[in-house]
Amino acid sequence: MRKYYWDTTPYVVLWRIWNTRNDIVFKDKQLNVNDTVDLIKLKMAFWVKGKYNLNSYSIEDFRSHLDGIRRHKI
Repeated sequence: MRKYYWDTTPYVVLWRIWNTRNDIVFKDKQLNVNDTVDLIKLKMAFWVKGKYNLNSYSIEDFRSHLDGIRRHKI
């Protein structure tokens, strides 16, 4: 699982940066680094959950524990 996580991280980060850039350019939103990092971590949670069928964990579990997840560096 760890290899998959690290192999997909660059794609998730680039995808989120691209979406954040589009929000700033086309939707006149402000950059919020903490929200961007949280969205990267949540997207990784979706991908890992889907890849490894982690049905015992919901995305809501990740979302409700986001404060603890925030302490982990990408």
